[in-house]
Amino acid sequence: MNFAALSSNEKLGVYASVVVLVTSIVSLMNDWGGWIVLPLLGSVGMLLVLFQPSLMPTTRLPGSKGSLLLATGLVAALGWVISAVGWIDWISKHVGSIDTLQFLLGLLGSLVMGWVGWQAFQAEGGQFKMGMPAAGGTASMATPPPAAPPAEPMAPPAAPPSEPMAPPSESTAPRMPGGAPMPPPSEPMGDEDES
Repeated sequence: MNFAALSSNEKLGVYASVVVLVTSIVSLMNDWGGWIVLPLLGSVGMLLVLFQPSLMPTTRLPGSKGSLLLATGLVAALGWVISAVGWIDWISKHVGSIDTLQFLLGLLGSLVMGWVGWQAFQAEGGQFKMGMPAAGGTASMATPPPAAPPAEPMAPPAAPPSEPMAPPSESTAPRMPGGAPMPPPSEPMGDEDES
């Protein structure tokens, strides 16, 4: 893990993710509710996105770095805020307890994660890019393929025949299975009126 290669915003994201990871585990053990699983997953996701280039250089992420940081930060913040809304009465009555302080620290860390994700998203131009390119695609798919070389001009049409076509000779006329020439059709085939 190359921590020095991270920007100051990404380092802040690492610090906030570690705080949220630890406080969400403690909050789950203290029965703060199931919504705390979202910040736990969001913090792990943000750490993976931030350290992916140094840990797994050949792995491609399913989206841009800014979009993924925004998604993981919002998941963490949303889960913690929903949990805090459910416990707001208890929190207001027990502000000085260690359990409440660690919960509020996790809430603050998840909000910082959301802010870091937003900053990274805005730094990429605010374009939400999620999903993998089509099979066999590369990152350079934005450039069109080179144009095909121009086709050679067509040859002029052949001159019409000077003589009309002769009727088929006896040797090329269609024959019946016994070898006798086929008689010419006497009347056109089609529906016959039987009135």
